[in-house]
Amino acid sequence: NYEMTGGRLVWMDPHEYLRKVRPLKMEDTALENIDDLKRHVQAGGVLDPLCIYPDGKEDGRHRANMAIELGILQVPVLVWG
Repeated sequence: NYEMTGGRLVWMDPHEYLRKVRPLKMEDTALENIDDLKRHVQAGGVLDPLCIYPDGKEDGRHRANMAIELGILQVPVLVWG
């Protein structure tokens, strides 16, 4: 549970999220992953929250890029600190 470890859920522009985390190398595998995520969301699938962990690591760069491509203006992000 993120709240028990000091995390909180915020809504963020996906561009802002990408500015806060390591760059994603746009190789074939990354592009395929983004396309898979787009199909998932377009079919009504849920967008799991992106994360910025206390140690500076992240989870969600593909989802942020997918959101930008689909014109999603705000994404849920779990942050600590």
